[in-house]
Amino acid sequence: LFITNDLLAPSLALKIQQEGHDIVIAQKSTNDTKNILKGTLRRIPYADRYAYAKQSDLCIFDDNSSGEAAEWRKEGISCIGGGKDVMKLELNRKLASDTARICGLKIPQVFEVKDLEDAKRIIKEKGGKFCLKQMGKLDSIKGLNAVAKMSNSEDLISYIDFLQERWVEGLDQEFILQEKIEGAEMAISAWWNGNDFMRDKDKNVIVEENFEHKPLTNSGGESTGEMYTIQKLLPANYSKLYSETLEKLIPLLKQTTFTGDFDVNCIVTEKGAYFLEYTPRMGCPSISGQVAMHKTPWFDFLKACADGKQVDFEYDPRWNIVCWLFAKPFP
Repeated sequence: LFITNDLLAPSLALKIQQEGHDIVIAQKSTNDTKNILKGTLRRIPYADRYAYAKQSDLCIFDDNSSGEAAEWRKEGISCIGGGKDVMKLELNRKLASDTARICGLKIPQVFEVKDLEDAKRIIKEKGGKFCLKQMGKLDSIKGLNAVAKMSNSEDLISYIDFLQERWVEGLDQEFILQEKIEGAEMAISAWWNGNDFMRDKDKNVIVEENFEHKPLTNSGGESTGEMYTIQKLLPANYSKLYSETLEKLIPLLKQTTFTGDFDVNCIVTEKGAYFLEYTPRMGCPSISGQVAMHKTPWFDFLKACADGKQVDFEYDPRWNIVCWLFAKPFP
């Protein structure tokens, strides 16, 4: 059973069906994503998801929009996903930075803001380069984030003026300001089974290093949720980024209700990796890239992960590129 809002992982659902399993989709959203693989994957009413979950071998939450996975797991239902604690780690950027700092990760300075006017005040008082990042309910509206290029963030202030002029009445201005760190944006993820990261037959933790590209084109353009991702699977002992991030987060993960793909986004500099955010769910479109790289049958892999077990993790070690293809109108 796939429980989803916008069906972030249709290629994964299709792959498991091709492995010989019966797939059922319970989708909350009523937008155009309901037509994805229509007629190929069976859909049920979203209200019936719990009744179907009790009959299913495995329930896969491809996002963290409900937090039900943790509750169902207490009833003995095998689930990929997490509870409301994990939702907060993704949506509350201040909480995310605080937990990362406590675990020993380097973090940029973060400022909570009351609204966009308060953000401009902080920029003018502090000086320097900042990033404006949406959080909370705003996080589902992609494309509002902005990064200063000018030395005192004058361009960012102009962008905030632009947002204020066009802001929708009644919509909370949930943002943070983050110190801009000069470096390369890079992320790392691994599959967490509730006790440990998933490992290969030689007992190596296997991680995915990836580079997100958000601009619409290779020469720039507006920021998308994610345009394409370059990714690679490798043993953790070959990844310096793992030792600076995910490895330090194991004590935190052991206190969460999460099972699934846990991603940490960073800015990598000569001084090390600076934490930016968690993505405790399947990345989109990176999960479609992982479908191409995993050799272990996906049902076997996810079932073991959901139940706190291990399975020999086989994969293709080559670099992979996964991208979106858009039709008009965009966005």
